[in-house]
Amino acid sequence: TEDESVTGKPSGNDLREHKVTLPLIGALPAMTAVQRRLVEALFADEHPTDGAIRDVMHVVADAGGIDYARRAGERYAQEADDALAAVPASPARAALADALAYVIHRRR
Repeated sequence: TEDESVTGKPSGNDLREHKVTLPLIGALPAMTAVQRRLVEALFADEHPTDGAIRDVMHVVADAGGIDYARRAGERYAQEADDALAAVPASPARAALADALAYVIHRRR
């Protein structure tokens, strides 16, 4: 549900494939009945249109789904960083720390 320039994959692809993503999960509780019906219609349509996908992407963003997923990612990253701190220094630990730093900062 984020822009292709941010994720590196086509926008809306997960929705097109009817995948339930973390942004969608986070947005659902904040959606109005009308917004939920848009999501339900998209998932009921075997071949959703680009317009339907765009509409649901906007609904997810407006309902806070992107922020929800971002906060969850930050929590998971902190947990991973804390776990790495307990691992003895080694090339493998350094590689994992580098991978974590890349994931955290690739958006900036």
